[in-house]
Amino acid sequence: MIKGANIPTGNHTKVKSGMRSIEKIKRRTKEMEQKAVIGIKSPDVVNHPPHYTQGGIECIEAIESALTPEERRGYYKGNIIKYIWRERNKNGDQDLQKAEWYLKRLLEEWIDPKEFLI
Repeated sequence: MIKGANIPTGNHTKVKSGMRSIEKIKRRTKEMEQKAVIGIKSPDVVNHPPHYTQGGIECIEAIESALTPEERRGYYKGNIIKYIWRERNKNGDQDLQKAEWYLKRLLEEWIDPKEFLI
């Protein structure tokens, strides 16, 4: 037990980790608010993450051009599963948006556009 608190020692790490996460969210929120005030636009980390672009070419474009249609289908499905799988433990809603992005990409390539409702 931690002295003065009824928290078992094994949970102390989880509490500290949770507090760090809360502080990190507060810092990010403050940074985003400051950027909004001075007109700095945040990068679109779901649709066009800047760290995946080099020389004007996005990584996804290079990957797609290197794969066959069937390989691309598997690539999209794998990423959909990955982002849904980790959503509760990593980036939350952002991961769900990324899964949706890959699902739309998959549907655009494999479904007749007349049937495409998303």
